Amino acid sequence: SYNNMAYTYRMMEQFDKALPYHRKAIDVSTRLLGAENIYTGIYLSKMAESYFGKRDFSSALEIIQEV
Repeated sequence: SYNNMAYTYRMMEQFDKALPYHRKAIDVSTRLLGAENIYTGIYLSKMAESYFGKRDFSSALEIIQEV
């Protein structure tokens, strides 16, 4: 799944490679489950973690404020 690919890249600290997979997981979850679904929120949080790993704190904060 997209989330598993994002997780794998995040664990390898390849955050730039993880981010597109996070976005795809969020898009699919939003389309199938809705923006308010808990899984959509979890995927957003994981994307924020990747931004945090990149030290892109403003993007991480922006995403966390969505959750």
